[in-house]
Amino acid sequence: MRLLKAELKRILKSSRSMGLIAIGICLSVLLAVVPVLFVSADIRDAHGNVRELNGISAIRYWREIYKPFDGEVTPGKLKSALTTYQDCVKKYGNPNSESFPPDVYIEKIAPIYSLLRLATITYDDFVNGNLIPRGLEAINVDEFDSFYQECDTRLQNVLTAERETAATIKKATELYGKVERPFTLHAGYTRDAFDYLTINTLFFVLFGVVFSAPLFSENYETGADHILRCTKFGRKKLARTKILAHMLMNILMYLIGITLHLIISDLAFGTSTLKTSVQALYDTISLPNMNLFQLQITVSLAGMLSLIAGNAFTYFVSAKQERVAGTLSLSLLIALAPTFIFMGLGNNWLSAILPTGGVGMNNSLLNQLVDFRFLHLGSHSFWTPQVTLLFTIIWIPVFLFLAIRSYSKHQVA
Repeated sequence: MRLLKAELKRILKSSRSMGLIAIGICLSVLLAVVPVLFVSADIRDAHGNVRELNGISAIRYWREIYKPFDGEVTPGKLKSALTTYQDCVKKYGNPNSESFPPDVYIEKIAPIYSLLRLATITYDDFVNGNLIPRGLEAINVDEFDSFYQECDTRLQNVLTAERETAATIKKATELYGKVERPFTLHAGYTRDAFDYLTINTLFFVLFGVVFSAPLFSENYETGADHILRCTKFGRKKLARTKILAHMLMNILMYLIGITLHLIISDLAFGTSTLKTSVQALYDTISLPNMNLFQLQITVSLAGMLSLIAGNAFTYFVSAKQERVAGTLSLSLLIALAPTFIFMGLGNNWLSAILPTGGVGMNNSLLNQLVDFRFLHLGSHSFWTPQVTLLFTIIWIPVFLFLAIRSYSKHQVA
């Protein structure tokens, strides 16, 4: 315990460590604020002029006009929204055209946009093995009586169109069968906010690598390891203590940063919006049985696991490498590898099973969850998010063991 306290005190006195922690926390706040600033709304004032709202004021405006449609996504609400839309189209033409009256769009179309989007992405025609979206004008309001059956049909059509295997069809159908219905919609929270949350987790993983790279390599370079290795606890116990101290600081930095991020984001958009089903924000055939709050927690915890796994690999490399620059280069390369591999190969085993397979851009766990991604091995199919989380957890003890063992057996030059 005294050794751990001494190591923690040494870390806290380091200007480099404090600088990284400060940058990480400031970046978390910035990344939480940016998607809030993206929100805008056009309103008509008392003089009939259209003016633009941005940020918090726009969010409050949208929450107010969405309120009558909050709650369960029922056939009745969908019918009402589509009837309003079709009546406006008959009277004024295409809402996206310049001739469409702005005040009618603001008062009639904008409040029901989220419901209309669900209809747009759900109803399509399956022709010659291809899915052809149907316009809102082509949907009969009475079709909404079987809206959730249509979601099931669309899932099967997508599986067929993508020529998925029988194992994938079975797995996807089982997962989708667990999704609670009717969906819940409290419109307001944006996809941008989730995208910036995943970017934040990626930055923390990279900060963790930079923070951890000098752990053993630095003492190799300076020669301090010659002295430390000769002390009573200078091998395994020292390695375990240094790893534990650095891991605690990384986890603490992550928890503070992500907690601040979520508090700012959730208070800005409104905590009620977190009751929204994943399917209502993304795709009606998204497979996770979660609301947005549960999705936030899942992405955040997965990010922390990726941070720990990425650090564990960095400790192992640091125990092997004689130079900090070499440790840093290799560790950053592996941390970013899933993103680059996914960009080149798409959904694949390699990007999923690497220690940081759950963080990145298009390869992130968030996108794995809301998109339709499966991995195949022989006649078996596996849902990519489950594979990613499993291997992230597996790598943690593996690389921690290898790091301690490698440092203990390191030969002083």
